[in-house]
Amino acid sequence: MSRRIRRLTPAFILPSRPSGRNIAGDLLPASPRRRVLPTVTATCGTVPPDVVAHATADEVEAEIRAQIEKALAMGIKPTHLDSHMGTCFTPGYIDRYVKVGIEKKIPILIMGGHLQYIGAEAGPLKPLVRSIAQRVWDAGLPVIDDLVTQPTSAKDYEQRKAELIKLLTDIKPGITEIIVHCTVQTPVFSHISGSGPTREAELRLLTDEDVKAFIKSEGIVLTTWRELKNRRDLVKD
Repeated sequence: MSRRIRRLTPAFILPSRPSGRNIAGDLLPASPRRRVLPTVTATCGTVPPDVVAHATADEVEAEIRAQIEKALAMGIKPTHLDSHMGTCFTPGYIDRYVKVGIEKKIPILIMGGHLQYIGAEAGPLKPLVRSIAQRVWDAGLPVIDDLVTQPTSAKDYEQRKAELIKLLTDIKPGITEIIVHCTVQTPVFSHISGSGPTREAELRLLTDEDVKAFIKSEGIVLTTWRELKNRRDLVKD
């Protein structure tokens, strides 16, 4: 059976503060099988996951707005908002995250489809996640089907490659975002994070000729959040 796959490839820029329904199907052309392979490169971040111990919902909303304004002041028009390590998915924060996205008409990372992979992390919260995704969709913003937060884990590079290819083979039809953090390590990177080897391996994976050949053979097509927003604008509810 032929497979039509779309691949999401945005890059994140997080500016520092200056002080039920197969929704994805409506965003893609008709096809026997519609799947999305997204890859995301995170360049930097400013909101740590332990922020929940220190920040109120009002402060988180103020931070989201400040980062948007900072990006606009830099001449960058945000294509979407990201939860950054799941921080904005925290109860109390997620309503503000959704609120700002809808108000600004900026797509947000939210999953509302089959939840093939993120479903295990969402657990009993899956119905809530889907209800929030429906709210986002009803507000005129795109929604993806699933999210993969750790595509590979092996120490050996060839094993990592095999893991990625298996993921690409098994992924269900729809729009799935696969998060990667591509990095070329500098002499000081180890002082920032101990994840350098993993990040460098992910960069190598996404530039690997074998991986690129496999993607081509599977019929994977690239897309972006901007394209998803444009397609959502064309959908007649």
